[in-house]
Amino acid sequence: MEALGFSRYSNGQFVAIPAVQRAAEGAAVNVVEATARPDVQRDSYEQDLLLSHTQFGCMSLWCTTADEAHPFVFHPVNVRGFIPSVRLIYCRSVEDFVRFAQPIGRYLAKRGRPFVLIDANGPIPGLVGRYFEGSRPKYFKGPTPPRLGDLAYTNLSMF
Repeated sequence: MEALGFSRYSNGQFVAIPAVQRAAEGAAVNVVEATARPDVQRDSYEQDLLLSHTQFGCMSLWCTTADEAHPFVFHPVNVRGFIPSVRLIYCRSVEDFVRFAQPIGRYLAKRGRPFVLIDANGPIPGLVGRYFEGSRPKYFKGPTPPRLGDLAYTNLSMF
């Protein structure tokens, strides 16, 4: 890939088990499906992104606090053909995922998906799980690398 002018932006994957995460300090969090329209501040672009990815077969949801809604998109996968998991496709930042890991993890575990795959360049501080160096590195072409935690409208989410 590098010989073709692509640059690596992700060296591996972190496999998180968010349901066993300690709860973050702070306000109560509700996890709701993308079709809900939270009564708190949210970006209309993100509402459209969540709804379109639901049509691609992704699990799209909001984590809502008293004053804001945080978007998340996950694509169901079976690791090694039989371990039910999801791949993080979209969030505003990986730090948002860490912040809301426990309620998201419980939501996903109730739906039979206890593991979350996250593109990473090393272990993710604050998350329970394991980093796998060299596991499915990601490449890009152009002047600006994609942000980790944003695979929206890529082949991984759409096909």
